[in-house]
Amino acid sequence: MRPVRPNHRAELWYRFQLNAIVAELREAGREIVAALAPRWPRVQDETAPEAPVLTERAREKLRHKVGAVAADIAFEAVTRSLDSVDDRLAISIESSIGVNVRKLLTAHGDIGQTMKDAVDANVELITSIPEQYFDRLAETISESWTEGDRHEDLAVDVAHIGDVTESRAELIARDQTSKMNAAFNKVRQTSVGIEKYTWQTAEDERVRESHAELDGQTFPWDEPPTVDGEAVNPGEAINCRCVAAPVIDLDDEAEADAGELDTDEDDIAEAA
Repeated sequence: MRPVRPNHRAELWYRFQLNAIVAELREAGREIVAALAPRWPRVQDETAPEAPVLTERAREKLRHKVGAVAADIAFEAVTRSLDSVDDRLAISIESSIGVNVRKLLTAHGDIGQTMKDAVDANVELITSIPEQYFDRLAETISESWTEGDRHEDLAVDVAHIGDVTESRAELIARDQTSKMNAAFNKVRQTSVGIEKYTWQTAEDERVRESHAELDGQTFPWDEPPTVDGEAVNPGEAINCRCVAAPVIDLDDEAEADAGELDTDEDDIAEAA
């Protein structure tokens, strides 16, 4: 069956939300650098003027602002990913064997806990973005002041911190969309009786050798292969772009049906 791949639109939406947070962090960094300009560079051994106060004030402001929206962003990202998995999996199953499973894909059971776990993990990641930014900012200002760097050089360094933060935000959006796709696929596929999958890579030059070796191999969902020292299903390792193609073994289904039929005939014979 066709694999259910991560939804690119869901990833782009998530990335847009995180980049909006990064844009506010960049602006806060520029404002702090501008406020320090009149007293730069240092005179003798004085500490960086107002830098700790300005940094902590901005950190606290952004901490509250991001904390207020993190849960909503995470929940929407999770919902978009799950909706995509449900829709694409239902289409794949129906086009392959003609069975409509949409009514089975409810919000009850294991999927609820899986969604909660995904929301919690993403809230933690979202709120870590401003924390890591301001940690780097404070460290950079302190080092620049101590080493007697020019104010212009400090501005360049702070802009680079913004670039690094943006790259991390995009990694979070990409990696978490893939992880949610993997987690929801596992729950949904096993809930409708699909116990195995075939590992498929992205089939390009960026595929890790350890993942390429698994391409085309079939595994039970509850017995994932060990990859780079970790037991993982496709999409679970960091930055993994591999996917799980659902496997329905019709021979196994036929044998199961035959076994049930034999049992029924034996019961009828005993009753007679």
